Amino acid sequence: MSKQTHFARQLTRAKRSTAVDQHARALRALLVTHPAVKDAFQALPAAARAGAWLIRAEYDDSVSIGAALRDLPSFKAPVLERTLAPFLSPEWEARTHDFAYSQPNRDYRFTRIIPLDPDSALARTIARHPSARWLETHGASHHIPTRLVLTVAIYAYVKADSPTCRVVVTGVTERVVREEVKEIVCA
Repeated sequence: MSKQTHFARQLTRAKRSTAVDQHARALRALLVTHPAVKDAFQALPAAARAGAWLIRAEYDDSVSIGAALRDLPSFKAPVLERTLAPFLSPEWEARTHDFAYSQPNRDYRFTRIIPLDPDSALARTIARHPSARWLETHGASHHIPTRLVLTVAIYAYVKADSPTCRVVVTGVTERVVREEVKEIVCA
């Protein structure tokens, strides 16, 4: 096999991969129109919704909604509780992550996986889309979305001078790191 033939094959593979990615992204862009996305966004209280954002992932079937709540008196603030309430149900998987730096910060992340009902308007729109037909014709139909992974992230920041919630040092951990230094020696 000549170098040119191998290069030509690799070039064809790279072009096909790029085309598949473009068509798959076009279909994923439709996921933001799923009714669950609007419902989750609208479930945020008006104050949180005003600064909220919506992001469609580039390389998977997910859509994320995010909102930041700043200058809270504590993590029990009514505005935070109202913001979290719609997502505290069994259909959402909940996780939190604390950041104990200069200001108390807790991230709340709620995720749910929603299969696309084949009879839904969105699934029919996706199926009729030229990109879906292209993917099917080119043996890449597994890139056509069949579900939506919806995530709502609430970033809660408590005031640094809050009397009820603050960052305190509870211990000290010392670590000694021993790392080998290597180099190549040739005779």
